[in-house]
Amino acid sequence: MQQWLQSCRGIRYELANQNAETSNLTNKLDREIHALRAQMEAAKYDVIKYCFNCSMPLWMPSLSSRWSHEGH
Repeated sequence: MQQWLQSCRGIRYELANQNAETSNLTNKLDREIHALRAQMEAAKYDVIKYCFNCSMPLWMPSLSSRWSHEGH
């Protein structure tokens, strides 16, 4: 009976350790996922700004010609 109780305590101890380790890993993954999402959002806005800045020279002649014709 004594040996069985010690075995149960050992199993509970191991389960508690595994649970704590799982919680720590889950928290770490959550933090890393949050950081990656933030990086992706920043990269998305950088791409949008880049595309806008690259296309602006293409639009400007068209816009300026429309404005100059409206003024006359």
